Amino acid sequence: LDIDGVMKLNAILSPVIFFGGAVTGIYILASQNLQAFANDSLSIAGLKDFWLTSAVIYVSYNIAASISLLASASGTIKSKKSARAGSVAAGAALAILGLCLAAPLLNELEFVKEFEIPFLALVNKYSSVMEYIYLTVLLCSIFTTAVGNAFAFVSFVRSRTGIDPLIIKIALCVAGFFASNLGFSVFVGKVYPVFGLVGLLEIIVVAFAYIKSPEK
Repeated sequence: LDIDGVMKLNAILSPVIFFGGAVTGIYILASQNLQAFANDSLSIAGLKDFWLTSAVIYVSYNIAASISLLASASGTIKSKKSARAGSVAAGAALAILGLCLAAPLLNELEFVKEFEIPFLALVNKYSSVMEYIYLTVLLCSIFTTAVGNAFAFVSFVRSRTGIDPLIIKIALCVAGFFASNLGFSVFVGKVYPVFGLVGLLEIIVVAFAYIKSPEK
């Protein structure tokens, strides 16, 4: 699987993730009492106090997770115009999807806050059909993230060490297996903020490099 294969895979599965997630979120919200943003439970866990920090960490985490793949895919970008248009479109799609998923969760925060995967528990409460749709979305999201980052990791290690890609892949799968036993909540609570801070530093470095670059 080369970088073109990774890009084609994302091109196929990304619409599935977006439309599947959006439809599921809208369905759940329509089944509720539509008081998501007026609910007093928004004050729980400091959501009103730390929403900006959480938003910044979320964006910077995704930057940290995708920077290696973006660097590998730089050769497939046709022009700066297409890159900017793609960035705006992807950002808008992610924002819409985030709203579709966040509104139902915030509407029943007391119910979902104890679950490792809150939205999955919420979907299960309302519709078994939607549960399968969201499971498909979840698996597609995991798969595209794993393939993209694994490709970038294998390419980087091979270029720096000369180790056989098959050995790197096996080692990566073994490490992933043991890491998965830590639990999803551990990753969200511990690893997620660390990668968020790393991503924030990357954004700052890239911004300074862009400002100093003679070609913008």
